[in-house]
Parts: sequence; C-alpha cells; structure tokens
Amino acid sequence: MATNTRDRWLRRGGGMDLAAITDVINKREKLVVMVGKSEEINLMPGIAQESENVVRVVAMTPIDAIREALQAGKLVGLGEPHWHPDFIRRQHAWLCDPALWGFMTDLVLECGNRRHQGLLDAWLTGQESWQGEPLTLVRLYPVWLDSCAFPAWMAPEFPALFSALRQSNLARPEHVRLRVHLCEPLFEWQEMSPELWQQHNRGRDQALADYLLALPARGVVVLAGARHLLKVAGDPHFAQPTLGQLLEAARPGWLQVLHPWPMADGKGDEEEERVCELAGIATADLYPHWPTHPPLETLIDRLVRVADRGREMRICPTLLAEPWRSRLLSRAHLLPAGMASQLQHWLA
Repeated sequence: MATNTRDRWLRRGGGMDLAAITDVINKREKLVVMVGKSEEINLMPGIAQESENVVRVVAMTPIDAIREALQAGKLVGLGEPHWHPDFIRRQHAWLCDPALWGFMTDLVLECGNRRHQGLLDAWLTGQESWQGEPLTLVRLYPVWLDSCAFPAWMAPEFPALFSALRQSNLARPEHVRLRVHLCEPLFEWQEMSPELWQQHNRGRDQALADYLLALPARGVVVLAGARHLLKVAGDPHFAQPTLGQLLEAARPGWLQVLHPWPMADGKGDEEEERVCELAGIATADLYPHWPTHPPLETLIDRLVRVADRGREMRICPTLLAEPWRSRLLSRAHLLPAGMASQLQHWLA
C-alpha cells in the first residue's frame, strides 16, 4: 500500500496536525471570536463530558476501530460533538490518516450543499483554478457555509479540515483517492423563506439516508452531528427520525456508530484516544437532561473518548469580514429565533 508515499506524508506532518492548520488560519486572521458557554447554537445541552474512569477500554485506537468496521462491510458513522475543538481536530485527523488509505474510499458529510460538489471535487483533485478564477481555500467556504444548518459549521476547524483533506488526497496514490460527498439537497438562499427553511432542515436526515443507501455498501464513512446518528429510539428532541434510525430501519446492522465522549482534560492521559465498550455506561451518562433514557446499546455501538478542554464557541475569523459577514447576517430572518439571535451576536 504505497508505504513510501505514506512515510513521506507522515514526515511532512500530513493528516495528523489539524491543530497546526487551524492555528495558521487563526494567526493569519489575527483574531478568534469567543462566545460565552451559555450562548450555544444548540438550544439543548451538548454531550456530557466523561468524569469517571469506570469504563471498559478496548485495546484499539479510533483509527483501528474505523478500519475494523470498514473491513467488516459496515457503514461507519463518526459522531461529531459540535463545538468541541479538541475532539473535532483529532477526529478530522483520523479521516486523513494513511492507515485508512484503501479501506475508506468514500466520505459523506452532513455539512455541505450539493450544488458545490463540482467545486469540492476540483479542490480535492488539486486543480489550481475553478471557473476561470484561482481556486483558494477562501473560495471553498460556500461548500459548508451554504448549508441549511451553517451556524453549526462556523468554527475554524472546518476550513482546516478541507485543507487537510486536499493535502491527504494529493499524497494518496491515485487508485486510493478519497471521494468526498455533499448530500444536502440543492437550494438557493435567495429563494428561501422561514417555512421553506424549516422544511428543508427537517428533510436533511432523510436526504442523507437516501444518498448513503445508494452508495456502494463498503468503504464508506459518514461524518455527522452525533445526535443525528443515534439509532432505534433516536433523539427525543428531534421532530423527525434521525439518520441513524432511518438507516437502521432500511438496512439493519449496517451502520456502526462511533459516538464521541469528550474526557475532562487534566487526568494525566491527555495524549490517549480511547475506544471503549458500552458495558457499565448508561445513556444518562451521556445525555443526563433527556426526559427518558433508552438502553445505550440501542443507540450506538462504541464510545470514543478524547481528552478535551470542553465546549468552546469560536467562529472562524474570516466570517467577521466581508463578504461573509453581510452574507450570513442576511439569512438571520430565515432562522429560528434563538439561532438567529446567536448568529447576530457572533457577527455584531
């Protein structure tokens, strides 16, 4: 599997140093916006941080767990803990790691308007221009920011991810290049109304499920918000079935969910990434504020723990400048009141 290519990639720091790429973006802009912890884009509380050590750790890394599931013909669901930058950077690094070359052939993203697929393909194949203009990272921002749920992807970790995916893909031998898919149905913001926004947002999980079920059954990883991937009972706060519920109903046993569980920082094992079984862990440990707590094993398959400093509401500095600031503010009247208020606060 092109060992020399992998070695060169690792010597250059490829794939594993997402934090460095993010820092470059932040330093270039000379500003990172911090938002108070109470001002969350999600009105419901996030995943509770793990605070006890009573878990059964598996002798494998998250990359091992992903590869094992792919080899078994599973669709791997990587649950993202929104606004946990430490965890997200590690997670994005796994996706670029050479250990998955040849096993992971397709990456499906929750964040992405399908009309920008051609732009993304050009970026990932190393093209220098797009539609007659230079193709830079800044030109790629519409890929994730033209999503219906764009406030969830305003963090600086996302431009860093797409930068790393390009570097990783160009380092791969051509026969194991990664295909990255945008699945959100086409729409134009200029044609949106509040009612159409609600309808479109409610349909995102179904659109993702339909797209995934049409792909080859092997070699696929889907990166989506952790609660979208919950199976069987789903999420009690969702008004419609989750992606996990839809996939489990259509193809039982196919989806293997690796659910995030950020570890409280400062335990002395910050460098470790742990995969753990579900024995001895309850749904209430992850989601204590839920009204009911179905068995955890009906919702997910494994937990992935990473040392984490907690939830940080940081938006990408580029979004405070024009044209993005005005462009995003012009969408506020289409969003639910709480989300619109937070967007305006961020961009004030």
